[in-house]
Amino acid sequence: ASGYMFFASWFPTFLQATRGVSIETSGWLQGLVLGGTLTGSLLGGVITDWVWRRTGSLRLSRSGMGTVALCGCGCLVLSAWFVEDVRVAIALLTLGSLFAALAGPPTFASIIDIGGSRVPQLMGLVNMCGNLAAAACPVLVGMLFEWTANWNLVLVLFAAIYILGGICWALVDPQGRSRSGS
Repeated sequence: ASGYMFFASWFPTFLQATRGVSIETSGWLQGLVLGGTLTGSLLGGVITDWVWRRTGSLRLSRSGMGTVALCGCGCLVLSAWFVEDVRVAIALLTLGSLFAALAGPPTFASIIDIGGSRVPQLMGLVNMCGNLAAAACPVLVGMLFEWTANWNLVLVLFAAIYILGGICWALVDPQGRSRSGS
């Protein structure tokens, strides 16, 4: 959620400061990246279901999908750090946001798989954690820039967050059930 919040809040300012684009252009480019999020959210469900039907493995369709999606996103975001060309950087970040959003559907499916009779509570907990991360994002980005005066470090921060998220996904066992016995 924090990565999405960066794209939804600071991204136009980031583009203006690091890529020299106008305010108007930064708004259009933000729309492209957010379009990647929309596309990834829709594709994530299709791909997650396809992997499950094809392999019969909850682990591959949930944990595997989350791991590949978030690590892929982290690599794409980090790649944008090294690119000067605005079009290439936007393409990498748009693909990165698409990959990040691919991890959404396996998250919800895993909550259902693991939660048993406690799905509503688990869904609420996961949602609240995401909201806290989203709320912290604009503050952390502002603080990072204030401390370093280097907007490009924001990409390194989010690449690290996404890769760490992908590693955490590898530890999730969607075949486990809650201790409530259901």
